[in-house]
Amino acid sequence: MSKSKFTAEQRRTIEDAILTALDAGVAPWSRPWAVGGPRNFTTGNAYAGMINGLMLSAWSGAKGWGDDWAGKGQIKTAGGTLVEDATAVSIFAPIMGKFTKENEDGTKTLVNYIKGFREVSVYNADQVEGVEIAPRNGNTDSPVESADAMIAAMPLAPAIHHGGNSAHYTPMSDQVTLPRFEQFENAAAYYAVAFHELAHATGAASRLNRPGVADFDRFGSHQYAAEELVAEITAAHCAALNGLDRIAPSASYIATWAKRLTDDREMILQAMEEAAEAVKWIEGSHHKAKKLVEA
Repeated sequence: MSKSKFTAEQRRTIEDAILTALDAGVAPWSRPWAVGGPRNFTTGNAYAGMINGLMLSAWSGAKGWGDDWAGKGQIKTAGGTLVEDATAVSIFAPIMGKFTKENEDGTKTLVNYIKGFREVSVYNADQVEGVEIAPRNGNTDSPVESADAMIAAMPLAPAIHHGGNSAHYTPMSDQVTLPRFEQFENAAAYYAVAFHELAHATGAASRLNRPGVADFDRFGSHQYAAEELVAEITAAHCAALNGLDRIAPSASYIATWAKRLTDDREMILQAMEEAAEAVKWIEGSHHKAKKLVEA
């Protein structure tokens, strides 16, 4: 079970956003036209946290909006006004706490932690008048070089073998197997699969110890589906971080997840939280944070 700090009502808000997008034919974690993801158009900053990003992507996809957002006060300060019947969307800001950790050498360390979350209302720029939205800066880095660098720098990474005609992660040998790069239609397709399998690798007992990998039961089970969703969200997020194009999902893919998640709403937030940890592991921030806490 997820050790979520969200309340039951907040969980429902998150679940409703994802299911609304899926019912509208959009997988919020894989929107190929969404370059850069949701951002605050008054500051130019991307919204922090995978859950906030996915919720805003979900509402953008469901409503046909763009990916620029801001709070009511920010819109007013920028000289804008909301259109009549503008709809607010909730995101979440952490409520921070502190505790004192006693170290082995007798010294003490003040540690910050998240106690819970509070809701913050934002509005999409498509519901705002009187504000000129600044264009986004393009990614000047090579997406392929960026993705290769991320994979090469993954802490405690599994072995990666190229060859054959299937892609999979084998926990027993801790190895990711991928077809050769040239067998894929394009770079986006290769890295979508590579990050998907690396996401599975983060679930190994020696890493994040997710049941769907470390205690695999059978194909088609609830556990298997939950792990697949973690890998899908992780792969899409890693692609976005590196400026790679994302693969447009098929209608049947979206319909499958819509039914699965409607029947099992609890899977949504759990997969999002576990995918956030998987991304942190792949990019190295999880490992660094763990070392800092243990120091």
